[in-house]
Amino acid sequence: MRRVLLAVVLVGVVVAITVWRLPASFALAWLPPAVGAHLSVHSATGTLWRGEAELTSPWVPATLRLTWRCQLEAPVRLACALGDALRGDIRLSPGPGGQPRVEAESLAATLPLQVQLAGAPRLSIDRLHMEINALRFDRTQLVLNASATATNVLMPLAPLARGLVVSAERLREVVAECAPDGASTRCQIASRGDGATLRGRVELSPQRTRGEIDLNLPRLGRQRLAW
Repeated sequence: MRRVLLAVVLVGVVVAITVWRLPASFALAWLPPAVGAHLSVHSATGTLWRGEAELTSPWVPATLRLTWRCQLEAPVRLACALGDALRGDIRLSPGPGGQPRVEAESLAATLPLQVQLAGAPRLSIDRLHMEINALRFDRTQLVLNASATATNVLMPLAPLARGLVVSAERLREVVAECAPDGASTRCQIASRGDGATLRGRVELSPQRTRGEIDLNLPRLGRQRLAW
């Protein structure tokens, strides 16, 4: 009996050491596939519990640094405090069908951004500041309560009309407000300032993104983009 107890203790110690020393890449494997499709991870160092990595995305024209400090919560949930490019607290746990579920609150980020939507010109944003009050995301739902402010938005006009003397239009500021709508999220978007104006709405869900935007451009008049 004493030998059995000793064996159990030794196995427990080995398992504990293995879990404690899990590499940083193991933490990133918990990200949902929909996130991983737009995000690449490089130079991950540290462990599952404390580490850092560099992130790149086709939507972000800069390499971002992310740090994390995590702890295990019952029953099977990883709680992490994030720093640098994205600041705030998230929780990762198994969701429907065994796919990861992400829950977050009080997240904030400030970064440059390039946005390409189907049938629309590629928007270049000098500074995007996002504040996420609450987020719940898995294969069945994308529930988001958040706001974002984009400063100095540059929109090429060539995809909308040819032969223009001025090749782009600039929006001083664009604000988005997002709120839950059942298992999805609806966002209202509007520009501020003189000159070109933008109004629109976007619906976000795990399966698709739909939206329409009305542009009023001094050189082209009213344009509507939908996807």
